[in-house]
Amino acid sequence: MKEYRCYYCKETKPETEFTKGNRSANQPIQGKCRPCNRAHVKKYQFKGAHPEPTVTEKRCPHCETVKPRADWNRNTASATGLQPYCRECQKSFPSQQPGWRAARKLEAAGTQDS
Repeated sequence: MKEYRCYYCKETKPETEFTKGNRSANQPIQGKCRPCNRAHVKKYQFKGAHPEPTVTEKRCPHCETVKPRADWNRNTASATGLQPYCRECQKSFPSQQPGWRAARKLEAAGTQDS
């Protein structure tokens, strides 16, 4: 039986301790052993509901006013838990208007004919 070295824990283990690799990339096994892979997945997997934002007010960089948390949409990926722009400013952006993609396509088609 073949033995491979885990790049995560640096131990040499039998082939049965590794999961199968990507056949299209010609890899017989994964680079991490099963225990290391489990630890990695456990560390980075989703941990449940996102906590409520702790910020009570925030400054909008577009309108440059400080507004309470109620005037912001949530964004769980950001550090503050809120969107970068307030609701009013986000509504004013072209990408938030209904039919903006169709309008851009029409504009592009009109300029190509010239």
